[in-house]
Amino acid sequence: METRAVLFEGRRLEYVLERKNVKNINLRVRAGGIYASASRRVPAAAVDRFVLSRAAYILAAKDRLEAVQRAAPPPHAYEPGEVFTVQGRDYALAVVPGTRDSAYIAGGLLVLRMRDPADRARRERLALGFMEKQCQAVFGAMLDRLYPALEAMGAPRPTLRFRNMRSRWGVCHVKSAVITLNKRLLPMDPALGEYVVTHELCHLIVPDHSPRFYALLEGLLPDWKARRAALSAAPSHWP
Repeated sequence: METRAVLFEGRRLEYVLERKNVKNINLRVRAGGIYASASRRVPAAAVDRFVLSRAAYILAAKDRLEAVQRAAPPPHAYEPGEVFTVQGRDYALAVVPGTRDSAYIAGGLLVLRMRDPADRARRERLALGFMEKQCQAVFGAMLDRLYPALEAMGAPRPTLRFRNMRSRWGVCHVKSAVITLNKRLLPMDPALGEYVVTHELCHLIVPDHSPRFYALLEGLLPDWKARRAALSAAPSHWP
């Protein structure tokens, strides 16, 4: 990989060029920067020209990402009254004494029942452990709803894993039938998680992003473009 730059209306746009076995020049704008991939047969100058031709798109995408980052809530301090969000619903943190540590949702509260409610580090571990379990519960149930349509087409039932990823919402390892989801999906509206899960399930049938893949996705989720746009604009955070 190499870092290159082009000038557009007096602004310097740096991007990372990665050489891959791909047919086209591909461009992505992420929170970490601008990334392009191209075959080794494509001269670097040609990639520069391509990036320059998409400069207006790049700047607009960067502005959207920066707006999302500004809108993201600050890191949690795990203090009583703080708001935690699960599937688009807000829950105020309540810390109460108890004979054993546990975490659960009751009404509009995320309750931490603790032997030592004053132990801030323990509050954090308990809350994060609860959110980890919520990932499996929420997206496991989502998989149960969405998988049968793909099963009828011959897709194996995948294993779900979860990671806090910076630049991807989901990854499908087709050979091992493992789908890894970004933990940052948990706070979001369920419709956005459904889009990501459906997208990754489709890769078990069509492993690339060919027209056949998008035709399959369209058939299963006709409003996928609107959901993808909403996902791109949604604040992204993990407790």
